[in-house]
Amino acid sequence: MMAVHVSIMNSKSDSRCANTASGILLVLIDEKPVGYVERMTRRRLPPESSFWTAQARDLLSDYLRNEGKTPPTGKLTVEDFDPDKLPIAERWKED
Repeated sequence: MMAVHVSIMNSKSDSRCANTASGILLVLIDEKPVGYVERMTRRRLPPESSFWTAQARDLLSDYLRNEGKTPPTGKLTVEDFDPDKLPIAERWKED
C-alpha cells in the first residue's frame, strides 16, 4: 500500500478551511484499485504515479465537501476505482 501525504493549511481569511486543522493527512492507495486499473487498461500505473496522487486528492476533496471536516483518524484509503475514470487512466502520461 502506498501513502500520499497531503498538507492542509488553515487560514482564518479562507472560509473554505474554517473547519479544518492545520496538519498532514495521509491518503493510502490500496493495491486492489491499482490492480483493477492494470487489468482493465493493460498498463501499469504504480501507486507512486501522479495518477494515484490525483485520485488521492479527489478522495480527500470529496470527503471534505461531504463531511465538512478532516477525517478524525487523519487518513483515508483509496479502496476502489470508478470504472468511468478508466479512459483517464488509459491516456495518463507517465511521470
